[in-house]
Amino acid sequence: MTVEEGLVASRFLHFAALLFVFGSALFPLYAFAAGANRTKASFTHWLRSWIFAACLLAFVSGAAWLLFASASMAGSLSEALSLETMRTILLGTAFGKVWSAHLALVAALAIVARFDKGHRPASRAILSAVCLAGLAGVGHTRAQDGVDFLVHTASDGTHLLAAGAWLGGLVSLLAILRRPDAQTPLEADTIRMLLRFSRMGYLAVAVLIATGAINGWYSIGSVRQMPASLYGQLLIAKLGFFTLMLLLAAMNRFWLVPALRTSASREQRAATLSRLRLHIVGEQFLGLLIVAVVSVLGTEDPTAGG
Repeated sequence: MTVEEGLVASRFLHFAALLFVFGSALFPLYAFAAGANRTKASFTHWLRSWIFAACLLAFVSGAAWLLFASASMAGSLSEALSLETMRTILLGTAFGKVWSAHLALVAALAIVARFDKGHRPASRAILSAVCLAGLAGVGHTRAQDGVDFLVHTASDGTHLLAAGAWLGGLVSLLAILRRPDAQTPLEADTIRMLLRFSRMGYLAVAVLIATGAINGWYSIGSVRQMPASLYGQLLIAKLGFFTLMLLLAAMNRFWLVPALRTSASREQRAATLSRLRLHIVGEQFLGLLIVAVVSVLGTEDPTAGG
């Protein structure tokens, strides 16, 4: 594995882990109706274990990101592993200082996820939001300064939070829909949960489009310039995957969820629920492709020609 490949892989794992943690931590704050105690209790038990595992992955991949980024700066992995080089990067560069604080926050998030018994779900959501949004401070936003830096960083951080709410929420949604009793008439909570998730999805999509336009303006400057660079071509691929996600989400909201509500028999309900789960898996797959593209985008120069 080359240094660049290691950097892309560690970025991918780190992004994916934190997107999942934030989206899953946020999910119970809006998805459950007041009386959905049975569904919420079983979900909370599942949630704690998986969030803790994802936090550990985020910390390990974050440390790997630091190692490969240091190797890129130093010229080789062997140089990056030296104490003197690591000290210089951690204490003498903006990236090192920001990343040290970031890894400390991820470690704190892992501790909260491990020992919190679920009584303070907002604490996980807030801390994971800070960890995820903080990634905006180590990307292409550093190409600006002053007000432009603040605007670009705020936009990029908000973009990450909206993506996490959607992608991480999809994992939680699928986990609940895979429960054996999700299709029974007694589980009307499932329909309400789907509608609540859809409302959150509307907001997330609106924020993604608005902040994506701002980020693209800072990075590319003009739509006509996009095909002229590898960065722009990757951005076009990202937009394509995003469009496909929107199509699947629209089919879920305006076709499958209404069909689930009006299913006349258990067999129809089971078939509709199965198709809905398949669509959610498709959204997740496209989301992972977007995360993979973003992981590469962070290593490319937006101003370089193709």
